[in-house]
Amino acid sequence: MPFANTGTIDYSLTGGSGGYIYINTNNVRAINNINQNFTVEAQGGFGIGGQYGGSGGVIVFDGGFSVNETQVTTAGGAAINAPGNTNGCGNGGAGTVWYRKFDRLYVDNEGKQTIKPTMLTPPPNQVSNG
Repeated sequence: MPFANTGTIDYSLTGGSGGYIYINTNNVRAINNINQNFTVEAQGGFGIGGQYGGSGGVIVFDGGFSVNETQVTTAGGAAINAPGNTNGCGNGGAGTVWYRKFDRLYVDNEGKQTIKPTMLTPPPNQVSNG
């Protein structure tokens, strides 16, 4: 994670967004998984010098993937010493992880408080009336 060591600094930077990762496989005979020693991360960057954290990213697993949630993160970046950060104002919003084959969506900001809600709006043809 960039700028994780924010000890003594004399500059300020706003954290960048977490970006986007898309992983697709066509293995139809077995479920794919990621080695337990590795992680897939699309995290927002730290805001340093009184600046704000970047928003979390997006990870899409397209195909048959079995990945432990502890190996995947899309959380927003923390605002370090940003004005008003005691109520979560400066932290980046949560990112998302979508397992397309299983139609599962995860939203998790790893406990970082934000004052704005994370809104999810389905496409119009996916809304159920019952």
